[in-house]
Amino acid sequence: MVYRKNMAGFMFQVLSLMFCLHTIVLVKEEAGGETETYIYRAELAQRGKRYDDMMSFMKNIAEMNIELSHKERVLLTSAYTNAIDNRRLFWTSLRNVEEKEIGKRLQIAMNYRTEIGKEVFDICTDFLTILNNRKLYPPANDTESKIDFLTMKGNQYRFITEISLGNETAAEIATEIYKEGYNLLNENISPLNPVRLMFIGSYVSFLLDTEKNYTKAIAVTQIEYDLIKSLNQEL
Repeated sequence: MVYRKNMAGFMFQVLSLMFCLHTIVLVKEEAGGETETYIYRAELAQRGKRYDDMMSFMKNIAEMNIELSHKERVLLTSAYTNAIDNRRLFWTSLRNVEEKEIGKRLQIAMNYRTEIGKEVFDICTDFLTILNNRKLYPPANDTESKIDFLTMKGNQYRFITEISLGNETAAEIATEIYKEGYNLLNENISPLNPVRLMFIGSYVSFLLDTEKNYTKAIAVTQIEYDLIKSLNQEL
């Protein structure tokens, strides 16, 4: 009798475990199916330059809280970068309009620019939250990945500084990020490496547009030019 009870208990545990495993498999398959759908929809949105839609699809994947693949990271970055860039361009054009307007029309343009600036801030903040999620973006082991990651973070704080017009906190954080990235460039990263070039472009833009440090921007550019020139001579 005791044996039958123990056997029944054991069988119940086995069946419970099998049910749990089956449930996990179904959940993973469902998540995988959803991910595939979101990725394809994001690719379609990219073709039509519907970057807000693309951003929404990729954010759905990010909210699954699973480490992103290389392809997913590329799509996510493209979605957020383009959604932000479109707004930054419009924000700048509105600022130019304000210089030509007066009275009520000036106020309308200023209010509209403030709204667009808030959108830029919200999207940058949202992207930073994703970048800082170590489940989605585990700490990089290689130098290139570290620099690529710092470029993305630096860009967001650079954009926030631009639209906030004197946001000292964002500017200070961006400065530290670019400083860290620039120090990493010396670790056997070729002057022609696309990751290096992207970082330098972002850093120089920060020096010119945000810090207004034209001397340093020219110096950094000159150093990179000399490195590329010497590399070509060696070839």
